[in-house]
Amino acid sequence: MRATSAVFLAAQMALATLAGAQPAATSHCRAGEETAFSCSLGERTVSLCTGTEAGVVKSLTYRDGAPGRVSQEFVASAQTGQRFHASVSPVSPRALVREVWFDQKGRTYVLTECVGGDCSHGAGLGVFRGDRLLSGRRCQRTADDKAFFSRTLVEFGSEAASSRSNTDLLTMEEVGNAVEKLYRPRKR
Repeated sequence: MRATSAVFLAAQMALATLAGAQPAATSHCRAGEETAFSCSLGERTVSLCTGTEAGVVKSLTYRDGAPGRVSQEFVASAQTGQRFHASVSPVSPRALVREVWFDQKGRTYVLTECVGGDCSHGAGLGVFRGDRLLSGRRCQRTADDKAFFSRTLVEFGSEAASSRSNTDLLTMEEVGNAVEKLYRPRKR
């Protein structure tokens, strides 16, 4: 009986250790920046960070890479002259995809958040060349992720006309990307 209890206790400790080993969605945002969106894609993390002065967003930065090591960065600011874009697209009668994107080196990088009852998944990253989907990754939910867009950055409505960007560095667009390629309808 005593050996069985010891084995059971050892198994419980091993399971607790494994549960603690889940990947954490660490943000790539730096000191002085606010996390506007961030999630784990498994081996890497994508983050959208705002730099503010006196309550005004002065920079908007996308960073992608392994935790603690950024491999791609895109910065929108008055100095760079670059901008992000945003839109809202229906993917079913009961689901809307909110998207924020930028273009770099002939590719469009689209951060997404799906809201509504018919979402196949909550959030992710799509990479497009034109309308062709090159890569689609789903955010892996973790205890500390922020796989949703901060209302400090943008207030999404049900369409672009009812949405509002809170910075000149993010332009609302009437037409978005081919997000239906990322969000396939659920089979009933």
